[in-house]
Amino acid sequence: MRQWIRHHNTELLLVTIAFFVRLAFSLYFHPIDKFLFSDMSSYLDISHRMFGQTPSLGNIFYPIGYPLFIMIASRLFPVFFFSAVAILQSLLGTISIVLLYIISKKLLAKEYSILFLIILASYYPWIDFGGYLMSETLATMLLTAIIFITFFFRHQKNRLWLFLFPILIGLASLARANLLITGVILAFWLSYQAIIIRKNINILQIIRNLIVIFCGVSLVGLLTIFLYYKYGGLITPTSLNGGFVFMEGQCLFRGATDSNGWSFGPPVFTQRNFLVEKTFDQPFTNSSYFYGQGVQCLLTNPLRIFQKPLELYYLFFDNVAWPSSNQPGFDLFMRVSHSLFNIFILPGVILAFYFYLRNFRKSFSSTISIQ
Repeated sequence: MRQWIRHHNTELLLVTIAFFVRLAFSLYFHPIDKFLFSDMSSYLDISHRMFGQTPSLGNIFYPIGYPLFIMIASRLFPVFFFSAVAILQSLLGTISIVLLYIISKKLLAKEYSILFLIILASYYPWIDFGGYLMSETLATMLLTAIIFITFFFRHQKNRLWLFLFPILIGLASLARANLLITGVILAFWLSYQAIIIRKNINILQIIRNLIVIFCGVSLVGLLTIFLYYKYGGLITPTSLNGGFVFMEGQCLFRGATDSNGWSFGPPVFTQRNFLVEKTFDQPFTNSSYFYGQGVQCLLTNPLRIFQKPLELYYLFFDNVAWPSSNQPGFDLFMRVSHSLFNIFILPGVILAFYFYLRNFRKSFSSTISIQ
C-alpha cells in the first residue's frame, strides 16, 4: 500500500486538491444556500414535496433524479443539509475527474495524462456547478461512469457489464433526460464492436447477451416508471419537460407562460436575445401538447433542422452566462475559463478527433479487406 501511494503521490495530491477546492468553493466562496433561484429553487421545492410524499405533476416536470438525490440528502442530514450536498457534489465531481484520468492513462503518455488531470481539476465550470442545487454535477458523474464502463468493459466476456450498462444509462437519464441519447449511441457503438470487429461470435452467444441486456433495461425501466408514478401520480417513463423544451427549441421563443401562470424561459435563449414570448392555455406539464406545437413550428420552418448543428458551438463552448452571469466576479472566472478552453484545449480536441477518424478509417478498411 505504501509503495502504491509513493508511486502515485502526484496523482493523489492533485485529486485531493481538486476535492478540497470544490468543497471550499461550495461551502465558503459560493455557498449553495446563498444562491437559490430559478431551477435551484424548483429542485428544492420538488424535493420538499417529495419528502412529504405528495404526488404532483409538478414533481415530475423536471427529471426526478436530482430532486430525489437532494431529498435523500435532506433525510440523512436534516441539520447540515446544504453542507452535506456540498460535500457530496464535491465528491461526485472528484469521482468524474478520477474516472476520466484513468481512461486518459490508457490513451496518453504519463506526462500528458498528468496534464489532463491538472486541466480537469482546475476547469472552472465543473467547480462552479458544484456551488448550486443543480443536476449538472450528478449528471456529469453518471455520464463519465457510462464512458468509463464502455471503455474498459467493451471487450470483457463477463456479462455483468452488459447488465449494468443499461441500468447506468437509465439512472443517468433520471438526472438528465438527454443522457439517454448518449447511452443509446454508445450502445450502438458497442454493438458494432461486438458484431463487426469481434470474431467467432455465434448466434447462441448473441441471444444470451440480448437476454442480459433486456433484463437490465427492464429493471431500470420498471424503477423509472415506479418513481415517476410514486411522486407524480402518472405512469410515464420520462419527465414532462421534454415537450416544452422541444417546443422552445423549434419555435425559438424567449420565454412562455402557461395556463397556471408559471413563466419559464431557457437561459440560453434569453442570452441570445430571442424576443418572442407567448402565453399558452395549457400547463407546461402537458408534454404531448407542446410536442405537437414544436412539430408545427418545425413544419413551418423546416430549415430549423439545419440550423441546429450551427448552434452546437455556442451551447458547448460559448455559453458563459448561466448561471454565473447573475453574480459579479464569478462570471469573470467563467468567461476566462471558456476563453482558455477555446484557445488551448479545443484545437487539441479537434486534432485528436481527426487522428481518431483517420485511424478508424484505416482499421475499418483493413477489416473489410480481410473479410
